[in-house]
Amino acid sequence: MVKSLAIIVPVFNEVDNLDSLVERVSISLKRNLDFDLILVDDGSTDRSWEKMRSLSNRFKNVTSVRLSRNFGHQYAVLAGLEYVQQSDYDAIVLIDADLQDPPELIVEMTKLLSDDVDVVFGQRIDRQGESFLKKITATFFYRLFNWLVPFEVPLDVGDFRVFKAKLVTVLVQSKDSSPFLRGLFAHAGFPSIAFQYSREKRFAGQTKYNYRKMFSLALDAILCFSDKPFRLVLKYSFIALILVFGISIYSLVNAVAYGASPGWLSTFALVSFFGTINVILLALIGRYVTLGLSTTVNRPRWIVREVVKKP
Repeated sequence: MVKSLAIIVPVFNEVDNLDSLVERVSISLKRNLDFDLILVDDGSTDRSWEKMRSLSNRFKNVTSVRLSRNFGHQYAVLAGLEYVQQSDYDAIVLIDADLQDPPELIVEMTKLLSDDVDVVFGQRIDRQGESFLKKITATFFYRLFNWLVPFEVPLDVGDFRVFKAKLVTVLVQSKDSSPFLRGLFAHAGFPSIAFQYSREKRFAGQTKYNYRKMFSLALDAILCFSDKPFRLVLKYSFIALILVFGISIYSLVNAVAYGASPGWLSTFALVSFFGTINVILLALIGRYVTLGLSTTVNRPRWIVREVVKKP
């Protein structure tokens, strides 16, 4: 039975949401569970850190962790997990500061943890306030990811979840240079169940995940967990090579037999085609190499600048 929780909240320019976040979490949990709220400032440029520090000075169960700069959402979550790693909690909650994932659901989700269930992940059946394009791209990504990797990531999920504290060490010790937590949970293989819910509109502010950041996260997630893109490019490059070899033989025979000369357009098309394949292949190789290099150089993946907690 879950009696104590650590709630990890990555924060990046969310000053307008923090008061409501703390209030809603407190109202929904204070009569049910003992909890600590761990706010991790991922290099905010607004007044988020000042607000976080104020909240930590007011509330004993609110701790604010400030990173030295913006390392990225996934690193901020891992920094929060590292902070609670040595603490004695029964379970951990991951939730964003934008209040799209209702904190009121946490109690109900913790009740689903059992001897046979280590992770309860939020699965979105409705996504309010999100554009059609964002919904389509998210749907496409999850299905593409599951096709490329050797394990299955549940469809239409985010980082909102509740899990047993024993998983923290597994997650923090991961050395992925570009961590993708949803993939790490699925890769670990701990028994999980879905908790379906409707995702709400943002309480305030604008999303910090633009399409460029989403594409970067998606690409790194795929390349970190799968070499299938590289193998697919190689496979179809060989097929194309065989086809071009056959076309070349045909053109040579046709030129000798009928005196026909190859046209510049077909030559240009073939050169462009193979040039594109080479660029794609080199880009994939380069990205795999840089991801591997980032892991081997073993630089700190995040740096904690300051921690504020009421005595």
